[in-house]
Amino acid sequence: MVMNPLDYVEQLKELRPEIVFVHLDTSRYPSRVVDAFAQAGIRMGIALNPAELPDRYEYLREQVQDVLLMMCEPDGYGQRYRKGLEKKVSKALCDGWNVWLDGGMSMEQAAAFGEQGVCAVVLGRAVFET
Repeated sequence: MVMNPLDYVEQLKELRPEIVFVHLDTSRYPSRVVDAFAQAGIRMGIALNPAELPDRYEYLREQVQDVLLMMCEPDGYGQRYRKGLEKKVSKALCDGWNVWLDGGMSMEQAAAFGEQGVCAVVLGRAVFET
């Protein structure tokens, strides 16, 4: 998570990532960020904290199809998975987003989300806190 994603476009371009997720809520003009990543040839997705909904960025759907939903607050203090966010995942899938998930999930939860059509799940705690 960074405050000024435009500051990193050129560095990221050199790394040739498959995809970069950006918290657009830090940007005053989200479409400028999306345009900059597109011009650099970088596939960009939108990262959303638990309180945010993908609907907020529907106007960018022609350029962005991927959304990373945070399933807990990304605060670095070991927040745990919030089951109440599962409806948000289902809605994003139904709305046609390519959904990625991050935040305190177990292997079992990841498998269940995979069956629902989620693209990928980050499993840091599930792997490293065993």
